[in-house]
Amino acid sequence: MHLVSHDLYSAIRTTRRLVHVSSLVTHSYRLVISDKLDNERIENARTGAWHVLVERVIDEAYSPIAALILLNHRLIGDPIAVNSIKLPWTDSGITKTVDIGSIAIFDEEHFEHAPIEAFHLAWDAALAKERVKVMDVGVVCKTGIGDGAYRVDTVAGEGGWVVGIQIDFASDTSDEWGKQFTKQVAERRGASARA
Repeated sequence: MHLVSHDLYSAIRTTRRLVHVSSLVTHSYRLVISDKLDNERIENARTGAWHVLVERVIDEAYSPIAALILLNHRLIGDPIAVNSIKLPWTDSGITKTVDIGSIAIFDEEHFEHAPIEAFHLAWDAALAKERVKVMDVGVVCKTGIGDGAYRVDTVAGEGGWVVGIQIDFASDTSDEWGKQFTKQVAERRGASARA
């Protein structure tokens, strides 16, 4: 059974190419988006397996960086299907301010009985080696070009359950770096759509 209606599985091509990184499992109905300094919560998140995908772009140093991170619940379907379907993304009302150049999305239940400091240490160790890392409790990701304010969009399935979350790191145009990065990513997405 799919939570998102089948008419969404049309032949519409999106303007981005997403890479499936891994999957994670959640147990509570609340996911937390954090930059260690403060947290935002996604309520009514569907429990179970979530696929983690990123849109990678190459910076001037030829290093892949994440332009977007997306989590879609397994009930949406094949994780790579989001490259070829148009999902009904809506603004969640959350703009996540990032002040440490990275972000995490995790299941809040994991920290009811364990200190979050241990997760923060694992977060730092993971991002010292990789730009995106899926761990037992969630996913950590470096945020595009660093600090900024990024809009969080969601997809709601049957019953209003959240089955998709995306954070576009090419959405902050509050300074010159953000404007330049947003322009570069928009050009890349446009070229990808024409291909």
